[in-house]
Amino acid sequence: MTKKLLFSRIEYPSLAELAIYYSDACASLKHYFKGIEEGSIEPIDPALIGANKQEFDTVLSLRIEEAKHYSSLALLAFIEAKFRCHYIDIINYRKKGPFLKIYKNLYYEKKNKVSLEEDIFKIWEKVNMNSKHLTQRLKGAFKYRHWLAHGRYWSPHFGQPNYEYFDIYQMAQETQQMIDGGKEVA
Repeated sequence: MTKKLLFSRIEYPSLAELAIYYSDACASLKHYFKGIEEGSIEPIDPALIGANKQEFDTVLSLRIEEAKHYSSLALLAFIEAKFRCHYIDIINYRKKGPFLKIYKNLYYEKKNKVSLEEDIFKIWEKVNMNSKHLTQRLKGAFKYRHWLAHGRYWSPHFGQPNYEYFDIYQMAQETQQMIDGGKEVA
């Protein structure tokens, strides 16, 4: 009998909650900058005091870009959690289907030290031929995730020239659809 893998006691946010957070963050930044521009809010950043319109717009764009990075990182964490929770569910509850035998063999070999990209994605590509396009795109997106998570100190070489928040959101939707059959899991 296999020993159960444990879930975290902390629930990860739903895809809808992550989208709302991103929208709120961008709206808050725009509201804050508009308030500074109108003089109704004192700027926290001393560089904004006396800034001209172009400087002001540049800083706002940089802050929104940073919000996109943080939100993209959260979306990629969501995607990883979906795949890893699927693995844990299959192992713990012996859910019948095409993944059970393959995941059990993987569990006996690696326990909870499975690699998302090297193990889980490859299994999905074998079991579900329709997933290959998504997993290939996700491999590139996870290079972006590693760059974000590990300090951005090197020149990145992603699977595509630039990852936008909305590209990653679409991949998160496709992941949820593929794993959950589209139902929103809070």
